Amino acid sequence: MGNFPHRVEWWSNAFIQLLGPNELSATLQVECVELMMFALTETQSRIDVQHIEAAAAWIRHAVASVRYVFVGADEEAQAEKLTEMVRKLLEFLKQRGSATRREITVECFSRRETKLRIDAAVEHLLGMTPPRIYVQIIDRPLGTPGTPTTVYRAV
Repeated sequence: MGNFPHRVEWWSNAFIQLLGPNELSATLQVECVELMMFALTETQSRIDVQHIEAAAAWIRHAVASVRYVFVGADEEAQAEKLTEMVRKLLEFLKQRGSATRREITVECFSRRETKLRIDAAVEHLLGMTPPRIYVQIIDRPLGTPGTPTTVYRAV
């Protein structure tokens, strides 16, 4: 298979950039796999980075075309902001290993993002195939008031 881990890592990193956090992106996830089949049409026995890059270019073109036709400037700006937040959160969790919601709010986003936006970034990472993060709920000790602690980890 050659340098398979390199191809997997490249695709994993490119996936977030290619497919922003919206319904259009979810629909195109299936297309990504089909596009990588371009390698088979070239009678290649494996899928290399060049095939993934060709698929990525097609996806970028398709997303840009649909956005131009159907998405307003405000929605586009919000989608770009969310994509940046997703990238930043995933990078933060990879560096730290894990973080609580408070640590994400304070240290990753410097208290400059709303709960709704952070929730959207978390939901996007959880909704990816495969999920890029997982959530662990740690119950409070018996008899201790308060909500359970939520810990987020990069996969």
